[in-house]
Amino acid sequence: MRLVIVGDSTVCNYPGGDACRGWGQFIQDYFSETLHVSNHAKSGRSTKTFIKEGLWAKVLKEKPDFILIQFGHNDSHGAGKPESTQAATDYRDYLRRYIDAARAAGAKPILVTPVQRRTFGRDGQLADSLRPYADAIKAVATEKKARWRTCMLRAANSFNGRATTPARSWRTSPETARISTSAGRRPWRSW
Repeated sequence: MRLVIVGDSTVCNYPGGDACRGWGQFIQDYFSETLHVSNHAKSGRSTKTFIKEGLWAKVLKEKPDFILIQFGHNDSHGAGKPESTQAATDYRDYLRRYIDAARAAGAKPILVTPVQRRTFGRDGQLADSLRPYADAIKAVATEKKARWRTCMLRAANSFNGRATTPARSWRTSPETARISTSAGRRPWRSW
């Protein structure tokens, strides 16, 4: 069986010497060798740009059995940026396109909430800037009867109270990637 992952910098593979890691680099460890994981996530991409650049079409040609789909960080960039989408409107439309196209190609799509950003309010608690995107994933998955998993909650719980650690060191560090991957440890195997 084949599992393909699509998403942004919080998911993608990084070279061995790079300090950054995406959770997609660690997920193979949660499965037996009978499931092959192929990570197609690409830094800087959104639901919109991943399709526009032809990356999604390449994924579908591989005929995977499952596709993990996680976007939101770049979708949430300011209006007017080429990658931005609105959580309540076109982000949901793009998620529907991913689900429909995956199913048409014979794959089972699984939406994954975006990894929590490590930005804090004055109270030291996480600012919940990606909540509208996570909520959109849950709503579209429910509407389309698709599976979804969260990377947001476990990471958020792990980050709260760590406001003194610089955000850049946590964004896609090996520790953050492992926290995000283990957030779904049991659900990863429940397909």
